[in-house]
Amino acid sequence: MTSRRKTNRRSWLATTEPAEGVLVLPLTREHPSSPIEPDFGAGPDERNTAWMPALIVLGVVAVLVLRLMNMNEFGFNSDEAVYGGQAAALAGVDGFAEKFSVFRAHPLLFQWTLSFFYSITFIDVIGRYVAAGFGLLTIPATYLAGKKLFDHRIGLLAAAFLAVVPYHVVVSRQTLLEAPMALFFVLTIWAYANYREARSLRWAASVGLFSGLTFLSKEVGVIIIVMAFMLMAIEGRHRLRYYVMMGFTFVLTISPHLLASRFSGGGESTGGAGWADYVIWQTSRPSNHPPGFYLWNMPHYFSIPMLVLLIGGLALLLFERLHENPKGIILVTWFLVPILFFQVWKVKGYHYLLPIAPAGAILAAFAIYRIRYSQFWRYPREMAIGAAILAVVVAFGASALNGPLIQNHSRVGDAGYAGIPGAREAAGWVKDNTPEGSRILGIGPSIGNMIKFYGDRETMALSISPNPRRTNPAYEPIRNPDYMLRWGLVEYLIYDEYSADRTPHFANRLLDFVERYGAEIVYEVTAPRVDEHGNLFDAPVIRIYRVAPVGATDAFG
Repeated sequence: MTSRRKTNRRSWLATTEPAEGVLVLPLTREHPSSPIEPDFGAGPDERNTAWMPALIVLGVVAVLVLRLMNMNEFGFNSDEAVYGGQAAALAGVDGFAEKFSVFRAHPLLFQWTLSFFYSITFIDVIGRYVAAGFGLLTIPATYLAGKKLFDHRIGLLAAAFLAVVPYHVVVSRQTLLEAPMALFFVLTIWAYANYREARSLRWAASVGLFSGLTFLSKEVGVIIIVMAFMLMAIEGRHRLRYYVMMGFTFVLTISPHLLASRFSGGGESTGGAGWADYVIWQTSRPSNHPPGFYLWNMPHYFSIPMLVLLIGGLALLLFERLHENPKGIILVTWFLVPILFFQVWKVKGYHYLLPIAPAGAILAAFAIYRIRYSQFWRYPREMAIGAAILAVVVAFGASALNGPLIQNHSRVGDAGYAGIPGAREAAGWVKDNTPEGSRILGIGPSIGNMIKFYGDRETMALSISPNPRRTNPAYEPIRNPDYMLRWGLVEYLIYDEYSADRTPHFANRLLDFVERYGAEIVYEVTAPRVDEHGNLFDAPVIRIYRVAPVGATDAFG
């Protein structure tokens, strides 16, 4: 009898509507320590969305065109030549093991991956397609990270933004280490967000694995494991075994590189230097750009519309109870820590900050959500039109920066921006018109790397310092270039505008040698340049001079 009354009472409670004016509270109880998460409202109306698959296909085609078009317009720049040369040496391509040291300043994950393709067929542009592949994989990885940190719709918007953001398009079209580093950086953040939710050893090991792969892409990626430990310390309540598992998996992942570098020796394959020499050089190099370099380039990185949204999303997270939103702390840390690290790091490069591009895309997507809040997704057609307009604007900025459609000549020659016009052609002339063993003297090592990759000739550089703390151990300094020219130990001089812009002192010194020893121009390449007033004009960018023996004899005596 008692049991029946209880059952009837439950039935009455479940079916009776509350009286008017009565406040009804939910019967569920949240954990007192659970963080405040943003509510993004209901999803989009499923009606009238048949056009979405067609829009997605159109977007994918546009992204592929933007990222893969005109890949081979210019030859490799200096960094591309080094990494491509290392990959060719690993693949066993004839002659490259003697010219490019395998163990230099960076780990070899990207070079090892590229060597697999070079072992099938050796074509330089394959390196750019491999890098573009890493860049394309970063797009779905950004979706996963955005979905895990906030919402699947923020993940979709962030992936769409990253697909066309100028900075990511520019750098991931080159044979550089930043594209794989950015991919594994994003995957580490995604794994950490999963670990924070599950608190399992499996996800802790995943954080260590992906952070190790980030390091193996480029050694500065070590900051990601530091960030993971820092986030754990900020949040607290993490057991020691999780720290141990992350650290152990990280060390285990990078151990092949550490062992190979330690026991590689100092022979030809390592450039005559050990890993400690490269560490000393990397940490003692002089600054190459002013302190405001990254701030000045931010509009070029993200385009003005994306930059405005990014800053808005960052401000919203910082000023809306960030301490109560651990996932927001992860995103802000992801964006700000690499910027601060590379700002303090004396050597700056256009391509160094690539890991923040996905974080910037997620911040921009977060800003759009907060602009329309929960009502945003109730208007799918208007949302799609607005996102498409923004994507077109950003994509145009990317094409203008990178050269798939328009070439920004004012940025050509910047490290990490694009290939070097004329360098491949000049190296081809050197290979076809100079005897093997010819001795060439240039301004800096950059043009020498490109000549070595395409022209199969060694090039000495005036700018290599005899001070070991200021010299890449892979390069040999010239103690007395004047002596070598006087005695006919150098047959060719090469002048390039890109090195001259960075080191005018050594450029003037090489031109002085040209005049003093009566060198004559034997080859010249012209390319569009931009003057101080922004006007475009064609000018010689690379000149090759032959130093005649009779000129050297007259100068000597």
